[in-house]
Amino acid sequence: MKYSIGFRNSVLRKVLPPENRSVASVAREAGISAITIQSWIAKLKDGTLEQETEGFEPTPGQRSPAEKFRLLLQGKLLPEDQRGEWLRQNGLHAEHLTL
Repeated sequence: MKYSIGFRNSVLRKVLPPENRSVASVAREAGISAITIQSWIAKLKDGTLEQETEGFEPTPGQRSPAEKFRLLLQGKLLPEDQRGEWLRQNGLHAEHLTL
């Protein structure tokens, strides 16, 4: 399965410094194989990882169910005055947070 560049980069941010989370836990959370993440890390190290294009953000339909759920929980916990900026940073709209 081909994952969006934005999704891949969000996963890599979790396993690389400063977060340094385990590949296994991030794989479970994202609903993908640990081998996929390890492959992305290897490609990043040898310089063959496809780079993110300017302004590209995954659509809600391109995100895994685990990622959607995580974003939903994060968004619901934010104070109303901070939610707009958070939505823009994550490429979402307020209607994406409705249950």
